[in-house]
Amino acid sequence: MEIVNQPNKIKCDISGCKNMASFSLICTDSKKHNLNFCTNCIAEINKQFNKVLTPKSIKNIYQKGGLNGKAK
Repeated sequence: MEIVNQPNKIKCDISGCKNMASFSLICTDSKKHNLNFCTNCIAEINKQFNKVLTPKSIKNIYQKGGLNGKAK
């Protein structure tokens, strides 16, 4: 997978978005399988992924009793 700038005038693929796409996510060699995103949608997607994928601080795990089994 690769994210590239979209030079052509293509509408964003996110449902309800009416902006023009600035980026394309290339998944395969076929252009019809690419996903096209505007700047606003890709920023929102990034924010949502960060909520799920960003690791929590080790300090928070200790405070909740995660590693040693005892809450402080």
